[in-house]
Amino acid sequence: MKTQTPATALLALLLCGQGLHAAEPVDEAWLAFSNALGQPALIGANADHDLALTGYRPVAGFSASHVDADKLRLGFDLFHERRLSADNSIGCNSCHSGMFGGTDGRKVSTGAFGVSGHLNAPTTFNAAMNFRQFWDGRAVTLTEQALGPIESPIEMAHDLDAVVQWLQDDSDYAAEFAISYPDGVTAHNVGDALAYFQTMNFTRTNTPFLRHLAGEDGQLSDQAQRGWQRFDDLGCASCHNGINLGGNSYQQLGSASSYFVEHRVAGINDNGLFNRSLRDQDRHVFKVPTLHGIAETAPYFHDGSIETLEAAIEEMGEHQLGRVLSQQDIDDIAAFLQSLSGRGMGMMMGNMGMGRGQGMQRGQGMRHDQNMSQGMGRGMGRGMGQGMGQGPGMRRGPSMQQGTNNGASTAIDTPAPVTAANHSRPGSHADDYDTAIAAAASAQEKLLAEMARIDVGDVAHYDFLQFEHLELLRHARALHHPPAALDDATRAQLTSTAQHLLTQTNDLEWVISDFLRAHAMAMVMQSHIDEPASNSTLSGPGEPAQRLKDYRQNAREMMTAMARSSISTIVQQLADNVATAR
Repeated sequence: MKTQTPATALLALLLCGQGLHAAEPVDEAWLAFSNALGQPALIGANADHDLALTGYRPVAGFSASHVDADKLRLGFDLFHERRLSADNSIGCNSCHSGMFGGTDGRKVSTGAFGVSGHLNAPTTFNAAMNFRQFWDGRAVTLTEQALGPIESPIEMAHDLDAVVQWLQDDSDYAAEFAISYPDGVTAHNVGDALAYFQTMNFTRTNTPFLRHLAGEDGQLSDQAQRGWQRFDDLGCASCHNGINLGGNSYQQLGSASSYFVEHRVAGINDNGLFNRSLRDQDRHVFKVPTLHGIAETAPYFHDGSIETLEAAIEEMGEHQLGRVLSQQDIDDIAAFLQSLSGRGMGMMMGNMGMGRGQGMQRGQGMRHDQNMSQGMGRGMGRGMGQGMGQGPGMRRGPSMQQGTNNGASTAIDTPAPVTAANHSRPGSHADDYDTAIAAAASAQEKLLAEMARIDVGDVAHYDFLQFEHLELLRHARALHHPPAALDDATRAQLTSTAQHLLTQTNDLEWVISDFLRAHAMAMVMQSHIDEPASNSTLSGPGEPAQRLKDYRQNAREMMTAMARSSISTIVQQLADNVATAR
């Protein structure tokens, strides 16, 4: 058998599913560990590409030959299943349609019983590459996100337990779940199947811009290339960077000049991250959206209040960059953003027998923007935290280049895939638990290393920092489920310590958020120094040079906070507890 790199093995595992089958006996403690562990976040994919350190990273592709057709079919059925809503009126596709760029084209969505939502529906295109889901980042994984709307009173307004029960009672669905999951229909497996479908069906890899990054000539017009240059020069890439051109940080709406004073009085639906953190500095802070497919997702902003792409560019220039953009800049940047939309390959779902959700006919299918490129992407992580070398950083110009996808850096080490084979091996849960402890033990050092690289400009995006936090988070979650072979007292002690680790890990979200917000605004101030604006809209005290200094100081204070975290100490306690028990 051909040996796979950890990165290739990871992507193959994602494509083919967890590797468990219904016939395998299930160790409940191990299964809980496995579900909590999940898989490395795709925000770290393609990390050995030769553009990996620049602000513009190619989206990793998936090989269609590795698709788990059964799991994809199940996810498709659930995505189009209107019975997930309390009144059987809407499915996931009601708000996330390929015809509207993974959205619904509305200002805000309409849920079950005709209830109007509060926020604009985020796109599902490339959502798997985001560091978190929803405008306020409350879902860490796409699996968690997929379950959220089911119980939301302004979305599907259903009861998740009731949904699981009727899926178990439906013989067709029960049979489908049994093929892909050893424990059949569970809430986790519903979310996992939905996430798998979204990842496979809505990951876009073939836009003109991405083809340009892959080295194909003639993909960008002269105007689009001018727009890309202005996008870079003016500081747009300070927030919209990385594999998703966004989706890897939070930022306040109105960071450069107040947004709500000019437009309207802010309401409770504009609180954003504050509703989770309860920190005053997080009012009006939202996850920075991806720009892939942005030309297709009007209307814009969290409230759907901006109707056109050009108007959104103008507003962002004024309130996020502190500039009144010229019409030429607006038009050129719009041309660049339009290059982020692409031709869809459109998998014919009917060819795979798709379509048993209510209102769908099996075998006829629907044409979707599948966009699964040949080639699996070339790695996850690129030695994150172990020295990533000198990169072009956030400097204007050098990051704008084509790639050849010939990177040769070593992919990160990932935990061994949790499969039926190693599940049946005696002690596999204990081995996996030890691996998770080892991964968590190095996390704080890796996080600090990534913050330092961003601070000095060696890495021009925020993907790898967020990836390292997500790695720590999934291992902390998994460590909450110790092996059943341990005695009850040891298991209780490990669970308590792991909960402390998880709490501290969750708190690091705010440290990283503040660090990246400060760094992004420092880069905006740098753009004002590099290209002074005659029509600046910057509000607040201080000239750009002083504000640049202040933002950099804020960022370094967050690095100090990261260094003072007790993560490493808590992980050592876990390791000591396990060693004592053995």
